[in-house]
Amino acid sequence: MIINKFNIQWRFFLLLFMAGLLSFVILGSFSLWGLHNAQQEAMDNGLEMGEAAGQSMEQITGELAQKRLLSQAQEKANYVDREMFTIKEDTEYVAAMMERILAHPEYRKPIQVKDPQGQVINSGEVYLYYSPSIRSPEDMNNLAHEVNTVSTITDTLENMVGFYRNYQGSFLVASKNGYMFCADVLMDGVKQVTFPKDYFTTYDPSERSWYKFGEEAGRATVTEMYYDTNGYPAVGYVVPYRNNGEFYGIVAFNFSLSSLYQAIKNKGMNTEGINFVLTNEGKVVLSSETTGALTASLENNDLRQSSEPTLAAQAEKMVAGEKGMSTVTVDGTEYYLAYAPIPSIGWSVGNLMKASEVVAPAQASRGVVLAQAETFALAMGSFFQENLGRMAASLLVILIVLPLVSKLVARKFVQPIVRLTDGVGEIAKGNLDKQLDIQTGDELQELAASINHMTGELKKYMANLAQVTADKEHIATELSLGQGIQAGMLPKLFPKYTENSGIELYATMEAAKSVGGDFYDFYPLDKDHIAVTMADVAGKGIPAALFMVISKTILKNNALALINANPVEEIDWSEVLRLTNQQLVENNDELMFVTVFFGVLNTRTGAFSYVNGGHKTPLVGRSVDGHMHWSPIPVDRKSYVVGIFDKALYRVKKTYLKAGDILFFYTDGVTGAINNDGEFYSINRLLSSLEHIGGDGVSVKDLLKTLTADIFQFTDGEVQYDDISMLGVRFHTPGQLEATEDNFQ
Repeated sequence: MIINKFNIQWRFFLLLFMAGLLSFVILGSFSLWGLHNAQQEAMDNGLEMGEAAGQSMEQITGELAQKRLLSQAQEKANYVDREMFTIKEDTEYVAAMMERILAHPEYRKPIQVKDPQGQVINSGEVYLYYSPSIRSPEDMNNLAHEVNTVSTITDTLENMVGFYRNYQGSFLVASKNGYMFCADVLMDGVKQVTFPKDYFTTYDPSERSWYKFGEEAGRATVTEMYYDTNGYPAVGYVVPYRNNGEFYGIVAFNFSLSSLYQAIKNKGMNTEGINFVLTNEGKVVLSSETTGALTASLENNDLRQSSEPTLAAQAEKMVAGEKGMSTVTVDGTEYYLAYAPIPSIGWSVGNLMKASEVVAPAQASRGVVLAQAETFALAMGSFFQENLGRMAASLLVILIVLPLVSKLVARKFVQPIVRLTDGVGEIAKGNLDKQLDIQTGDELQELAASINHMTGELKKYMANLAQVTADKEHIATELSLGQGIQAGMLPKLFPKYTENSGIELYATMEAAKSVGGDFYDFYPLDKDHIAVTMADVAGKGIPAALFMVISKTILKNNALALINANPVEEIDWSEVLRLTNQQLVENNDELMFVTVFFGVLNTRTGAFSYVNGGHKTPLVGRSVDGHMHWSPIPVDRKSYVVGIFDKALYRVKKTYLKAGDILFFYTDGVTGAINNDGEFYSINRLLSSLEHIGGDGVSVKDLLKTLTADIFQFTDGEVQYDDISMLGVRFHTPGQLEATEDNFQ
């Protein structure tokens, strides 16, 4: 062979060369094959990941859109519920006033009321209307005494309509005897009330559908939709009122549905898509649509009987008071329907958006992700093609400089990686001061620089995190101290009943997480009188707590100053709030204010004089046939909060307690407690709970403790957003209050 002609040195060289060449050919082939497979797999995986990410993005975006739609429906339902609840409370208040007027006519002075047949009636003015059948002089003379007595409801009606300037409607008090006191509210700048041509010859309130609906129901209720005298779709909240247990007439607030819908829009609520309100009978009473199946009309059939099965099925759930989301078909178009109940009236709000509009953002997001995945796949293909060329060139170089350069090249590439690995390992052990010094001029140098930057940012982040943690702990400590100081300012020794004291008193406050503004106070003024205060500062945090301290101190100082300077029988207790208001208004640049209920109880006679400064009306429990019956004490409908208006005036009112009667004071944290379903504890639930647990034999302390437990059972772990403060006073028997330790516990 030719190789035998070469000497041993050449043979050895050729053997090494052939062995090296064969090795590189084999390794190169495997490398190229593996690189090709890796390229294909990377591209396929990239597309699959892009498809999966696109589908996930589409699903998430769609779910978010649906949640937003459901949230909008709940928002609208909550607003309508609040509006209807306010209308319900105001209408029931007027009905209660009518029953008190009829029960005690001797206290009433007649008020001159306008006659719509001979005088101009402006929006919001009360007028007296007689049905055509009782306009004879004899009939009107027979009714004169009753009409004069009932005319005292005029001020209440005029004050009431002032809160409904955004509605087209009427506040009505219609007697079964044929007369009616009415105040109309007009919109769109119309000032003068106009009546239909045949109104005075044909209009009989007792023949109107709203009157009959309330009379037949025999209770407070929402009417069915009807057409008013001007031909507009309307609905009303009606409450029967009675005299000596006998039905005597209807109090109603009737308003056009278009004005309610306009009020919703004026509140700035989101009204995109189709919005409608469904009654508990399946009829659409409010709608943004003017044509089609969801138009608001008296002629509309029950939506549960719709020819479209999906719409009928969801209407059934809406009538049942459920909350949810589903796809429905309306007039041939597919929609997403979100709905939420209006608990106060048993109606439901629906919000529809075209399915294509809900899915479009999700599909667009999916398209963007897929496009990015395709771009990534193309970039990976280009990257692998470039590396194939580099690998082929590298093989040639290796073949040329195989004997010497391979080792040097290996050392050149491997050593920086080893140094990089060692450095990263040291950083991972916690040495964030370690800096990597890699000077290769390629991606390894850029990676080392990135790691150096990362460790620097990590050090800063850890330092900032430590500082933030320390600051939060400091703030938490200060808030905890603030809560303790605030709680410490409230009296803890409560008067206990003895034969001399005449009263039993107890108070509780369950504070929210941060310091707040609730406070109560009580202190003896002399041996026969004790002052009681319940108040709530607007706002939360340190400012509210400071304002609470100032308000509590000023209130008590003013009360003690009055009792020291005047005989108790001559004191006008409204001066306490008037003086306090003037002092708080001074330099009140932050416009903070406090609601205050201040009262003075005569422990010898049971007389309770009180002044309300915009606070929640206290309740009084009286024993009736061995059972405690609870109701609000009489207060002015309007009263000023303390600290805002320097010329605010306050009025003193008085009531008398009998032995065993209980006064119950509270802040809005009680009725505003909310559970996991978004329901409020409410005044109705409070009255029901007091009726259940406030028996004759229960002590005031046990009453408040049991009521507190009931509130927290209702909220079931939901976050407490406001302080829950309560104070109870039971009047036992006449006695003299002495501020001694024996009389306090």
